[in-house]
Amino acid sequence: KIDILYSNVSHAFYQPCDNEMIILLHFHLKHAIVFGKRKQIDVQFYTEVGELTTDLGKHRNMHDKDDVLAEQ
Repeated sequence: KIDILYSNVSHAFYQPCDNEMIILLHFHLKHAIVFGKRKQIDVQFYTEVGELTTDLGKHRNMHDKDDVLAEQ
């Protein structure tokens, strides 16, 4: 577990999960923190946000050429 004080954050970056399965949070700190016996001024976290989904609400032909090619 790591605690980062808001007052110590110089810049924060958020990368949304556009066409990705991972979100990313990056913090550039004003003052270094000790993490794993080393001083760190940049800290980054990432996590998977979910599973790929298929929109079942679309009305499509059961024998769509794209689907047949994708299955092969």
